[in-house]
Order: sequence, then C-alpha cells, then structure tokens
Amino acid sequence: MSAASGGKQGHMRSPQTRTASSPPSEQKPDRGVVGLGDSVLTTAEYFVGEDGVHVVRSLEFDVTAHADDLNSAISMFVDNADDYCSHLADLAQSRKATAHELETLGLLVKRLRAFRQEEDSDDVFEALLRKLLRKTPPVPVWRPQTTPTTSATRSDA
Repeated sequence: MSAASGGKQGHMRSPQTRTASSPPSEQKPDRGVVGLGDSVLTTAEYFVGEDGVHVVRSLEFDVTAHADDLNSAISMFVDNADDYCSHLADLAQSRKATAHELETLGLLVKRLRAFRQEEDSDDVFEALLRKLLRKTPPVPVWRPQTTPTTSATRSDA
C-alpha cells in the first residue's frame, strides 16, 4: 500500500552533480531525513517531478507524498506514514500481515511515538512565548544528507 506526503525542513546537497539552480529530479534526488527535533521518522528521497510536484519518498518503507511545495509534501508524508501504520496494524490484528509488514509496523510505531512526543513536548511557557513572539510551533522538516550513504535502500514493502 502506498501513501502520499510530509516531513522536516533542512538544507542538503545531493551526492549527484546538479547545477546550483536545478531542483532535484527523480533521476538525481536529494537524500535526507524527515524529522522533528531529535526524532527521525525516515531516511528519504526528495525530488521535484517534471510536472512541478514535490515528492518525498521513504527509503525504508512504502510511503510517498506529493504536494505543491516541499513543506506541504513533508506534512502530507507524516500523515501518510500515520495512515500506513494504521493499515499495517489492521493487517496485524487480522493476522494477515507478513513478517516484513510486522517488522515495518514495529519500526513505524516506535518512530511515530517519538515523533509525536517531540510535537507534544511543548510546555505552557513555551506556547505562551511563541504566542507573544508570534512564532509557530515546531513542524516536521526535511534535513538534507550532507554525505552520501549506501546503507539506505528502498524496501519492497
């Protein structure tokens, strides 16, 4: 099952050679992580399709997001990861999940719980300060990978 969207903000240079002004493409995507604070939801690829749609795709599980801009794609990605986790939980509950799906479910539950704790760690004082300073609460962002990694490979979930 594929899902579509969301993540954390950052700056990353793709290991592949691109001109400074060209966006990452499906053939030469940027690699990085979708994260919030110290929590990482997944290692992922980010690129802009020929149609101008921004795509964030997990390299660890079968979740993808498509949106008009990177921030929207990241946000959608997080929502899709939640949906995918629910789908896997339903399969597990009905005893129809494969071993790989159960492993992915365990990984997603752990990471989504840590991710949500980062979102909810906001205390009243911090919320008041943000309101007074007219700042928004932390949101998931894309953090680019600064060095190439060979260990992250897309799964066939």
